[in-house]
Amino acid sequence: MNALVYVQVILFAVCLLAALYVCSWRKLAISHVNRRFCTIIILTICILCDDLFAWLFEGRPGSYVNGLLVFLNQIYFILTELISYFWFSYTHDVLYEDDGVEFFHKRKFAILVSIPLVVFLALLAIKPDLIFIIDQNNSYRRGRWFLIQTVVGFGYILSASVMALVRMMKEVQPEKRKTCLSLAGFIAFPLLGGVLQLSMYGTVFIWPFASASLLMVYITLHHNMVSLDRLTGLNNRSRFDNYLQARCDKPRPGRKLCLIMLDVDDFKMINDQYGHVVGDDALRCLADILKRTFHNTDSFLARYGGDEFAVVLGCRREDEARQAICSLQNAVDDVNRRKKLPSVLSVSMGYAISEPMNILTKECLLADADMEMYSQKKRKKSLTTNSR
Repeated sequence: MNALVYVQVILFAVCLLAALYVCSWRKLAISHVNRRFCTIIILTICILCDDLFAWLFEGRPGSYVNGLLVFLNQIYFILTELISYFWFSYTHDVLYEDDGVEFFHKRKFAILVSIPLVVFLALLAIKPDLIFIIDQNNSYRRGRWFLIQTVVGFGYILSASVMALVRMMKEVQPEKRKTCLSLAGFIAFPLLGGVLQLSMYGTVFIWPFASASLLMVYITLHHNMVSLDRLTGLNNRSRFDNYLQARCDKPRPGRKLCLIMLDVDDFKMINDQYGHVVGDDALRCLADILKRTFHNTDSFLARYGGDEFAVVLGCRREDEARQAICSLQNAVDDVNRRKKLPSVLSVSMGYAISEPMNILTKECLLADADMEMYSQKKRKKSLTTNSR
């Protein structure tokens, strides 16, 4: 292959990934999942640069070149396993992050199984002659255990694709199904690059083609951001409606479905007295309280509209819902004690429970939770009036 063309291919992929990294960091929601996506981009840029330098120095005379090529190829194979593992881990987190507590048990199992294998393969790459050989002419040759690295690397990516396809078959939300399909299709471009690489020995096309796959995944992620509320970072009304409908249509065995509705008391007065900036701060503050309170739980958080929020909570007992509301109230009281806002933050809450054997419709859940929330709001106003 023409040297200039190959260099241009690598540099184009690096520039594409650099732009992708900047866009991901600025536009994707801040979360451990999206940070992992950015890590994959950085590692892919590193492996492309590493391969480019190894390709440029290969076959050149000099003892220092031999040592440099050994080092560059060691880094290449270590990065190969790291990227493959991180992609598997990233796919797993995207697919199961919404599953609450169950997600963390599954993630722990995936890490315990995968990390030792990645470490073992990285150690193999450190010892020359096992995975690769740099001969006296400073030319690269495959070692006797080369296939182990290749099979395991593709094995991670293939496992991620299979995992995404299995999840897609179980999903009822259209947005989630699109995400699953995008993750499952990630393997297509690296696989095509691998075929080209086998037909053109001495060149590496897997990672330039993987750059195209990362771009496709980013496009899907960016599309899903349409489902996020820009002010609070929570899910928006449209995604909430779809999610609640899906949970009502497909209840989980042995789990009740609880809908908690809450809104900020006298929110108009906060805007009028302190300004809309403080009003926005109050909404963001309440969103942060929701995130902290329902962290590591089987829950779905959304901004329902204006100053109103919604929580869809999977629970085994009704008292779990009452405990959640109590925890929320305590968190709000703590914010007021610390005076994080110039105004007092007061929240009215109500909830409704759907039993596994007596599933309520989405409309009934919303109506019941909304009615209880406004009943609490009226009781507060009545107490305030009487105290005067």
